[in-house]
Amino acid sequence: MSWENLVDTVLNVVVFAFIGGLVWLYLKPEPREGESHGDSTKPGRTNE
Repeated sequence: MSWENLVDTVLNVVVFAFIGGLVWLYLKPEPREGESHGDSTKPGRTNE
């Protein structure tokens, strides 16, 4: 395997991982109004 093929493969993996991350962020459900990123599941927190 030549260096060019290795670099090409690594760049392809990075690009596909980046695009996959963007798609995941786009499709991830947003928290409902009044909720804040899972703070309500931490012990000692109360919803007021």
